[in-house]
Amino acid sequence: MHNYTMGFREVLSLPVKTFWMLHKNVDRIHAENDQRQILVVLNAFNGGDGLTNLLEQFRKRIGKIVETDEPEEENSAPKLDETGLMQLKGLGSL
Repeated sequence: MHNYTMGFREVLSLPVKTFWMLHKNVDRIHAENDQRQILVVLNAFNGGDGLTNLLEQFRKRIGKIVETDEPEEENSAPKLDETGLMQLKGLGSL
């Protein structure tokens, strides 16, 4: 199951219904990728407006990856989170 980065032993340990569900999803993922490639080629031949619209559709599908509550200041340095650092160090001693 290359698409799920699963090893041979992991795949063998899956329940049969789960395996076939994942297999169907692989076909769907490949079909979506093929459709996307065809859209890119078609829009490339149609000119700049089609390609611009296609890229905008892709951006909408991806969505906003990182949301911040505070506006970014250009020259502001990140602040060290001392409490978070101590918690992470504490996890290493478990």
